[in-house]
Amino acid sequence: MKKFYSLIAAVALTTTVSAQTTIVATITGINGGVVTTTNNPSDSNLTFTAASGASTANPPAFFAASGSTPAHLRLYSVRADGEGNTFTITPAAGKIITSVSFTVLTDKPTVTYKVGTGATQTATLADATYTLTNTAEIAGALTFKNAHTGGSSNLQVRIPAITVTYKDATTMAVVDATKGKANLVKNTIVSNELIFGAAAKVSVYNTAGQVVKTAEVAENSRLDVSSLAKGTYVVTGIVNGQTVSQKVIKK
Repeated sequence: MKKFYSLIAAVALTTTVSAQTTIVATITGINGGVVTTTNNPSDSNLTFTAASGASTANPPAFFAASGSTPAHLRLYSVRADGEGNTFTITPAAGKIITSVSFTVLTDKPTVTYKVGTGATQTATLADATYTLTNTAEIAGALTFKNAHTGGSSNLQVRIPAITVTYKDATTMAVVDATKGKANLVKNTIVSNELIFGAAAKVSVYNTAGQVVKTAEVAENSRLDVSSLAKGTYVVTGIVNGQTVSQKVIKK
């Protein structure tokens, strides 16, 4: 059994780089929260939805083109608590969003976002363009929010179009974890717990490319995976600035 374990643990991970797909979706309407767009008609990997915030009285609204102002979606703010309208981009199973950007009309309020169960981040604003870069590359829906607070008016995020880049979750650029010091998971055959050799924000993928567990772990910490079905999984995290991926077998 020890020899078998050693052979499994020594299997080198393949270094791969996935092609990324970028679409520019021009917003053409909203119906029941679902945002309609004109973009690549053969691309069915992204779904767009908008919703009211936790306490806002004004739901997201679509405004048709008027004069020199293009058609656009408006996300309203609630300056009392920052819980304004939200916009969610949901990728198809096996896809991962790597970046989002959009250029707004008029107001430029604070925009925050998060991916899956990841931490809340603040979008970068340059001139009138917001950029949301998912540096951790966590699979899951990306949600951004009009987080404006204070002042004397409720500022709006007015979006005519949105640019989204995504790629395959199962073919992220990784390093060979058996070479060098960036060893993420100590035990590659597990029963109930993963044991980590480095601190990282990790995601556990099943063979369909779906995230089944996420966590922030410390070196030598343990993560309970007893609820996962038996089979093969991929654990991905960023260690020392590198995206490291390791296969594990749940028995």
